[in-house]
Amino acid sequence: MLYYRFLLLSIFVICLFGSSAYAATDRCPRHEIKTSMKNRLAKTKVFRGTARGFTQYTQGHSRGNSKTLGFVEYRGLTTTFETKFEVVGVGNGKYCVKMTKVRGYFNMRPKLYMPTDYKKRSCEYQQILKHEKRHLEALKDFHRSNSKKFETHLGRIARTVPIPKPVRTQREIDEVASNLNYYFINNFKELENKAWNLLLKKQRKIDSPQEYRGVSKRCQNW
Repeated sequence: MLYYRFLLLSIFVICLFGSSAYAATDRCPRHEIKTSMKNRLAKTKVFRGTARGFTQYTQGHSRGNSKTLGFVEYRGLTTTFETKFEVVGVGNGKYCVKMTKVRGYFNMRPKLYMPTDYKKRSCEYQQILKHEKRHLEALKDFHRSNSKKFETHLGRIARTVPIPKPVRTQREIDEVASNLNYYFINNFKELENKAWNLLLKKQRKIDSPQEYRGVSKRCQNW
């Protein structure tokens, strides 16, 4: 029985050139950032296959060389961001990059893999299912408990985004936008990593040696 995580962070940047210019200045205006986060928890999809196939598929992720009888896949758990910018002229051929929008997407599409080696009504199958449902519930709880926290954190970060200096070229504009994105994502990841550590701690408790010994004793045909 195995769990692992897969986290994807992607950024989409749209630059909108402002039509009105500020009076010539060497200072840029403050950002006016609107933040939001959409959360989606999809229905769990169940897949079936052989324990041998599972073990080969999860090679390198499992603990030791033990056989993988079932697992919950984390590939559907993603945090992605869409950011928007406005580029405004401030005179003397200079431009300022203002971050205007950050929208996050916190999605989870869990997958549960169960073995065909055992009949669904067998003791072994039911014990595997019971164990994997505990992993699945921990994963769902991670999504539920952090959806609002992540959204609130976006607003906090927005209030601390540094104001860049005016630039002249498109290359410099792109570089400023990239740096602002990095600042936002890097600050977000600090909270996200703390949440991940708590999730992994819960999952390790589920996979305790006591749990495996108890499961092995409840059934006879492993």
